[in-house]
Formats: sequence, C-alpha cells, structure tokens
Amino acid sequence: MNYGSPLPPPPPPTFGERLRRGLRFYGLIAFIIVLWAGSSLFIAPVVRWGLDIAGGLIERHVALSHEAYLLDLHLQIPCEALETLPIGCDGTEADGPVRYGPATVLYFWGALPDMAGLDYRRRELEQLPDSEWEGAFYTLQKSFGRLPVDDAALALARGEMAAYGAYGERTLPGGVLVIESAEGSAAKSGNFYAVYQRNDGLKIAAACFGTICKVLQAPWREGFAYGLTVNKRYAAELPAIDAAVRARLDGFVID
Repeated sequence: MNYGSPLPPPPPPTFGERLRRGLRFYGLIAFIIVLWAGSSLFIAPVVRWGLDIAGGLIERHVALSHEAYLLDLHLQIPCEALETLPIGCDGTEADGPVRYGPATVLYFWGALPDMAGLDYRRRELEQLPDSEWEGAFYTLQKSFGRLPVDDAALALARGEMAAYGAYGERTLPGGVLVIESAEGSAAKSGNFYAVYQRNDGLKIAAACFGTICKVLQAPWREGFAYGLTVNKRYAAELPAIDAAVRARLDGFVID
C-alpha cells in the first residue's frame, strides 16, 4: 500500500521568491551587524559607566566604619564586618558615635579562615545553603550570668548529652573533645558537644546540632562576652576560629 501524500509536490520556488528570501537573510545579517556596532559604540560605554559607578559605591561602602559605644566600650567597626547595616553604613550620616545599651547584641560576619571580613557584593548577592557556607557569625554583648569555662564547660556538655541517655567521648585532630550520643541515646545521630581549649588556656563548650556549632557566650573583656557560630564541619578548627574571632573583636576597640 502507498502511504504517501495524495497531493502533488509543491512547485519549486521561482527566481523572484529566492531573491526575496536572500534579501531578507542578508538584511537580517546587516541588522545584527548594525546592532552590534551600535552597542559597542553607545550601549557598552553606558553599561561600563554604570558598572564603574556601582563599583565605586560598593568600594566606598566597604571603606566606611561604624563608631559606637557598647556601654563604656568604644568601638570602630568596619561596615563590611557587620551583619546588618547600622546608621553610618546604610547611606545615612551618623551624628557622632552611636550608643548601645546593656540589652544590645552586635552581630558580625567574617570569612574563614582569617576573619578579615566578607566581600560586600558576595554577602548581598549569594545566599548559600547552611551546608555550604564558609564563614563565622559572631556576636558581642554584655555578659550575662556566670559563663561556663574549663570544668564547668565539660560538665555542661556531659550533662546536656546525658539528658538524652548514653554518650561517648572522642578527640578530634587538634585536641577538640567531642561528647556525642551513643547507642540507646534519644539524641539525633550526629549531634554532639565540642569542648575546645582557647589559646589563653580556657576550655569552652560548643553545641553542634544540625549543621552548625554554636558557642552562646564566652568571656572576652571584663563585663563583655562573645558568641560564635560556624558550620559543623569546622568543629576541629574551633580553637583557631575562636582565636580569630577574639582578635577581630580586639581590633574593633578604640583604647
């Protein structure tokens, strides 16, 4: 059986039709060339000018600093270190140092490993999932209560894990002690406390649950404390990260 079309084949295009098609094709090529030339001569400089202006604004923003008092502590903080932009960093002009009271918590963000600050454009434009971010959130505030260090930090970590049931202990490279759930514990697998030693000899406990390790408060200067939060995969590096956080905070202080 013949399953071909019952209709006769169309007639071949005439010379005039082929000419018109060719003219349309070459006309399109000419239009693209003109558009490209125009963009190179006129549009590109405008775009480049806009990028230069935006880059200048970003550079000026990063160069700004925030002068403040947290109680009687005098601080000069680079704007790029702050997690949120206060007055003086948000395009408004501050009328002298900003004064913060005893309930204030200052929030910062720094890039690992040296806490030198995070590029403003990356912070604004990239939102990484919790499992991927490579930085440290840290805070500064008036200390509250008695902060557990040394034996008190160990007792806190062991007591918290014991509340779930059985637990075990192991040491990570670098000397960080991990206190984690064991068989029969009600704690979710992978959750643990990390007890590390600062470079001044104090032992600090960090709660490592979910994707993060968090130190709620650790003693800094008299009457002040800091907190820090890092991705849990950096638990073994907590001593170095802690030292970098404290050095960064020390650099904010105007004596």
